[in-house]
Amino acid sequence: MSTIYNINASDGSIIWRLQAGGNSDFACNGFNFSFQHDAEIRSENDTTMVISIYDNASNGYNSTASASSGKVIALHYGSMTATLDGPTTYYPGFSLQSSSQGNTQLLDSGNWFHGWGSWPMMSEHTSNGEAIWSAQIGPDQGRVMSYRAFSSKWSAVPSNTKPALWAFSKDSDGMVALYVSWNGCTEVESWTFYGRNAATDAWTCLGSTTKAGFETTYTSETHYIYTMAEAIGGDGLGLRNSTSETTFVPSLQLSTACSDLNCPLVARSESSRPATSSLESRAAGGETEAHYARYMMVYGIGLTAYALYDFVRR
Repeated sequence: MSTIYNINASDGSIIWRLQAGGNSDFACNGFNFSFQHDAEIRSENDTTMVISIYDNASNGYNSTASASSGKVIALHYGSMTATLDGPTTYYPGFSLQSSSQGNTQLLDSGNWFHGWGSWPMMSEHTSNGEAIWSAQIGPDQGRVMSYRAFSSKWSAVPSNTKPALWAFSKDSDGMVALYVSWNGCTEVESWTFYGRNAATDAWTCLGSTTKAGFETTYTSETHYIYTMAEAIGGDGLGLRNSTSETTFVPSLQLSTACSDLNCPLVARSESSRPATSSLESRAAGGETEAHYARYMMVYGIGLTAYALYDFVRR
């Protein structure tokens, strides 16, 4: 139903209805809408009410425009007309037509934020309609959808997770490259790294570096078998430590394809792996290489999740 109703909360009677044509109490001047969602009152005085809507403009079978959009509409009581009160906002890059769901959110900054319903998209726009960022959280229309999407400021230090650390060295006495992240934690300002060569040794501080996006990289010229990372907050205090991680050292076969910082993913069958003892296998990179491949898969998923978090945080 392509109609917006203002309902009397006391007796349920219709105060007014808005439709782009047909049975409407207001005449829409210079615009239309259809199959809309998320109609919200933004302001009202004696002469005018301002509302926002997410105009789907389509139900998948019929359409009134080539693209869905966010609209702000002024309802003028004196003339009983409706006009656009600001620019119409569209998803950037192509004519996105959402056949269901969706919303338009007014942010404290005056910007507008949209969830694009049957398309797995979201975007933020300035008050003049310019898109300042957009994000996609799944495949194309219909496979992943969002009924509503919202943007808000938030901070978090997860109570049940630790920083994730991975350490790499091309050989058993070379430099160590450390990669650390803490998905979902917004309060990390820097990282401090530690190393040791026996489980009973005291930790040696390797140094610190400022957090750099989702994953921060640090290198130690001195080789350590075990490493650990500590997340440091803005007040200079430690937030939480990672677990102790064993530095990954690739086998001789794999190391020829590796740099000093990492190895590419190399497909290897179990049958091609030489038979060794469990200790030799770890040292040669047998079980550890399988762990490395699993880590990289999880790392890729983590990057996708953080992309959404980082867009919303901006």
